[in-house]
Amino acid sequence: MRFLLLLALIGAVFWALRRSLGEQRQARLAQLGLPGRWRRDGGHELVLEGGLAGGPYRERRPDGSTVTGQWRLKGENLLLRPEGGTRTSEETLELRIFGSNRLGLHGKTRKNHLYDRVG
Repeated sequence: MRFLLLLALIGAVFWALRRSLGEQRQARLAQLGLPGRWRRDGGHELVLEGGLAGGPYRERRPDGSTVTGQWRLKGENLLLRPEGGTRTSEETLELRIFGSNRLGLHGKTRKNHLYDRVG
């Protein structure tokens, strides 16, 4: 019986800690103002519109091509779905926050890309 009580207590502490960390991350993201214009060296620009729940995005690549679609957050990740794409075509990027005007994206096609806020 004590063992079950101990497991329940550990579970409750873990749940409260996870919830608190999630709320802190949401507050940091709100303070960062994730939607907006972000630029990387070499002429790469990423424009995220909407709110923290997601919205449309536009990406101008260094070669001059433009990709549009929808973005959303899922845990620690930023998911980009190109126009006409499905969930299987979504690009999953680990989102890293560096201060109030810089973010990093890391995934299969982007290795440690740093973006600075524009404007």
